[in-house]
Amino acid sequence: MTLEKFLLNETSARELCLITSCGYVEQTVFIDHEDLFIHAVKDKEKQVRGWHFGTLVVHSEEGKRTPVPCRFIEIGA
Repeated sequence: MTLEKFLLNETSARELCLITSCGYVEQTVFIDHEDLFIHAVKDKEKQVRGWHFGTLVVHSEEGKRTPVPCRFIEIGA
């Protein structure tokens, strides 16, 4: 399945997705309720190789660490 189809059909509104390639984060996408996010996604035609849920730790200016739930999506050629 292509990345574009995966994002449009398999994700939910208000979901944070980290798109990875070879284990490195290439871009992030926040899924909105109007599918407007899809215009900013690069590599839309690449194939999704797999995905998993995880967390991204966000650091505030005060040094507070907050784990944010997200979906990691691995893409390939």
